[in-house]
Amino acid sequence: MKKTFLSGMVSAFLFVSMVSLGYAVELDDSDECECANGTINIGDLKYDVIKKCGEPTTREDRGTVWVYDFGPTRFIYYIRFIEDKVERIQFGEYGHSK
Repeated sequence: MKKTFLSGMVSAFLFVSMVSLGYAVELDDSDECECANGTINIGDLKYDVIKKCGEPTTREDRGTVWVYDFGPTRFIYYIRFIEDKVERIQFGEYGHSK
């Protein structure tokens, strides 16, 4: 019984590790992000980002990172805010179907 439990735990750990590695996305920095109603730049306010890009697809890291998935023909953009200003713009893999 003990051996089965341990082998099950090891298998579960390996599975989770492989899945985690499969979903790791390397992000690249960008100076701007093109949206439907204008370009976002470092230093822009949250208000301007919403005005130019609309509401984000999701919000991460307690709302300090906004994620924009523009669909399969464009990259997913990650916009980090500090004190309501764009501090960093990054992009990753291509987006998903809308």
